[in-house]
Amino acid sequence: MSQNKKAVNNKAAMSKPVSETTRIKYESLMKSDFMREYIGKNIGSLIMLYGRLGALLRLVDSDMRLSSMVEDWISYNEKISYHQLSETRVQLEQIQMQAFDMVEIEMQIDRPEPLKSVWKVNHSSFTSLIRLMLTLDKFLMESEDVYFKGMMSDVQMRQLTLQVQNIISSYLERILKATSPGRRIVNDDYKYSNRELAKHIKDAGYRLEFHTLPKELESLVAEYNERYSRYKSLESERKAKAKQKQVAKEAKEAKVAKVAKVEDVTEKAD
Repeated sequence: MSQNKKAVNNKAAMSKPVSETTRIKYESLMKSDFMREYIGKNIGSLIMLYGRLGALLRLVDSDMRLSSMVEDWISYNEKISYHQLSETRVQLEQIQMQAFDMVEIEMQIDRPEPLKSVWKVNHSSFTSLIRLMLTLDKFLMESEDVYFKGMMSDVQMRQLTLQVQNIISSYLERILKATSPGRRIVNDDYKYSNRELAKHIKDAGYRLEFHTLPKELESLVAEYNERYSRYKSLESERKAKAKQKQVAKEAKEAKVAKVAKVEDVTEKAD
């Protein structure tokens, strides 16, 4: 083979694009009825949405302050979910206390095989999501044990399950809203771009945010908002615009009322 041909081949090999990056595989076993069904149906959507955070961490890894902010946001998002779970656990404990004088019957619960799921992901931060799912599964297992022993009603079991479902949906909704600046309209359709979100934070100077939390949860992220208050906030900008709009509306209504009052006085004088 000629030297020129070797050089061409070497150059082609060096310029060949890398089609895949390193992936991580985690395995989980879901045992409760609800979590087996939920993870079985939604694991792909969970990986896709949470992957936005993993990709963002990679894109800001050259900036310690921004990387810390994203990691803190993930931590506080978790904190909210575990707070909600602790409140739900109080309800389970109250149910157990109400049934404390019942004679417990020896029994065996014949459960289906656990759902084994493989999480093929792009970042180690997925451990946060997987741990939360496993924790919720464990809680529901405890709840089901109480239910199958006849110490909890169907209504109570359904309420606990719905609250777990709400914990998951609100957890994901916070991620969806926080990463929404990465969405752009392309050909009359919304497309998500990790780089657009990174630009929103790195170039435009905004923080990753918690949008429109219920009043009872706002205190849980107050420390986060204070810590990163030097960054711009879309939420604060929206509130400021809403306030300006409300002030303008009230001023207009007051002006209309004043004119109507003057006209009324004039008519009476005539």
